[in-house]
Amino acid sequence: MKKSYLVIIVFIFATSCNNKLLNLTKWDQNIKEVVKLAITDAIVNKNVEEYDQLIKNKSNIVIYDTLISYHMLPKITGIKYELMSITQMRQKAGKDSDFVYLYIWDIHKDSGNSIIIDIGTAWITPQGSKRMYLSGGDRKYKYTKTNGKWKSELIARFVG
Repeated sequence: MKKSYLVIIVFIFATSCNNKLLNLTKWDQNIKEVVKLAITDAIVNKNVEEYDQLIKNKSNIVIYDTLISYHMLPKITGIKYELMSITQMRQKAGKDSDFVYLYIWDIHKDSGNSIIIDIGTAWITPQGSKRMYLSGGDRKYKYTKTNGKWKSELIARFVG
């Protein structure tokens, strides 16, 4: 009797995990698509503050690594990325010079088929530096999927 209960519990657990994994995979795919679209829009369509400083070195666009990984980045001819932590960026700024990096501050599911993403740029300085930059900024977009295609709408903009 105990074995049959155990089999039923394992079956229910496995079934519920499987459904969650399917939903998670779909969610991950949607996030990946939106991240690629937002970064492509920023770089190709120049829809980001400090664009000229960001692409100054196209072979090394630095992106803050908190919410994304390399598999989420779009392939854009002539563009290479480097994901870095704040500590790594500060070390790079100390070695080279201050620079602009790209970040995704927030990404979350909204109602229905929409995803909100906040993408922007900021300057990084070496650890202990007293320099401050009043530039950069971010844009918040709402991406909605209709008939299998994503459409973006700018819903907020902040310029530093």
